[in-house]
Amino acid sequence: SGAGTAWVNGRYEFDPRRVLENGYVNPAGDVQYVHHVPVDVDNPEQQQQQGGVAGKTLTLFRCTMRSQQKWWFLSEADADQPGT
Repeated sequence: SGAGTAWVNGRYEFDPRRVLENGYVNPAGDVQYVHHVPVDVDNPEQQQQQGGVAGKTLTLFRCTMRSQQKWWFLSEADADQPGT
């Protein structure tokens, strides 16, 4: 909570794509969490007020920089064209 934008607040779950078959995470990989902005089908007006973000996925991830410092980033990836 306290992100400054209500739809960013919520529970971020560990990204299941980062979990190996044995149930563990690759220790050499960076940590990543996802948050699915809920769709409020009972209140479409509120959904429009939030800028149409309902149903989107936010990713909170940690990157190791060249300096070996670890920085956290929050991203909203485009489902059709990720990386744009």
